[in-house]
Amino acid sequence: MSRDWPAVDEIIRTVEEFLGAIANQLDGRDRYDALCARYLLNVARRELSEGAEIDERELNMLEAFLEESGSLKELQGKLGQSIRAGTYDEKWQQVFDLVMTHVTNNVMVSRPDKLESEHRGDSMPTKEVR
Repeated sequence: MSRDWPAVDEIIRTVEEFLGAIANQLDGRDRYDALCARYLLNVARRELSEGAEIDERELNMLEAFLEESGSLKELQGKLGQSIRAGTYDEKWQQVFDLVMTHVTNNVMVSRPDKLESEHRGDSMPTKEVR
């Protein structure tokens, strides 16, 4: 279904910009709360724009490695259980790469400005607006 403007990402961006503008006029706890809300809106915007694609790539990697299908959450749980049980000790580098990809994906959404350039996706910003 087509929606009229503004789109969700535009609404989020507008509120984020508003919070940025008023945060500079606030002190103490109110400033902190405004900056936290702004940060969370940035995370939500990145999650909306990149989250489904990131999840799909990670799911494909897990399905290929585990040689089974399921939801992303289920397969992440199975991988964790298998790591704890030592099932993949002989495939340590592959497991490390999977876990590193998972962590990098999380940071790409939460704080892409903290990633080294080798881990940043082309579509992710290098600096977060403050």
